[in-house]
Amino acid sequence: MKKDQSPLIGGKTVEEWNQLWVRVPGGLKGHQSQLTDEVGLYHYTLSRRSKALGRGTDKKGGIAKRLSDFIRLGWSGRSHHVGRLIFEHRDRLEVWVLITGSGPYARELARLLKAPMVALHQPDWNVRNPRSVAKSKARRLRPAVKATPVPAIYRLPKPGEAGTTQPAA
Repeated sequence: MKKDQSPLIGGKTVEEWNQLWVRVPGGLKGHQSQLTDEVGLYHYTLSRRSKALGRGTDKKGGIAKRLSDFIRLGWSGRSHHVGRLIFEHRDRLEVWVLITGSGPYARELARLLKAPMVALHQPDWNVRNPRSVAKSKARRLRPAVKATPVPAIYRLPKPGEAGTTQPAA
């Protein structure tokens, strides 16, 4: 491979994969059952601007399940700030999918393609939420809890101490 040549992912360059995006008719207006067994990437655009890009690789439901996560009543797809933005704009977003196939190999291809596609399209909403901290860092950054002594007026007396109402043994 030459320096100016892109690495191959599943036998194709990122540029070749980028030519395979397909627009989803109906977008987020309802469940996209035709995508149930397909895995790959999804891409949301609004006024021809890239807004969000992710992957739908669930074994049972594929891309269709992931797209539905953003529009159903429960909060599963909207616990992250990007999911909330997708839900808020669901009626105006165009949905595109890049199908890598079905099965474990297709899931791995989608995993490998996500970062280069995010770098290529630079979606506005994929930036890290400044208020969130990665789970692995959250444990390290969490301040140590120091026990503050409880003032005597709020403490219950121990058995046998003055002021107890318990009978002596």
